[in-house]
Amino acid sequence: MPASEARLRANKKYAAKTYEPLAINVLQGERAVVTAAAKDAGLSLAAYVRAAIAEKMERDGVPEEKRITASISEAKRPEKADETGYGDDDSCGE
Repeated sequence: MPASEARLRANKKYAAKTYEPLAINVLQGERAVVTAAAKDAGLSLAAYVRAAIAEKMERDGVPEEKRITASISEAKRPEKADETGYGDDDSCGE
């Protein structure tokens, strides 16, 4: 049974308030390669990219409290980022 119009509106409202898009450009053919790697890992494309970002942030030494989580289910909405992009406190600043 398809979702009702009210359910679709509620889902759209929730997504608009909870998520923000992050668009990247890849060369022709690379999307298929990344999508296949995600599928092989048993992840959605978005989950695969989030995991890659989280791993890179860890390797780069970004403090744990400033990193994204690899899984949205583990994530909590961060405070609005300041001009450094890390968040409201400046413990990571110079």
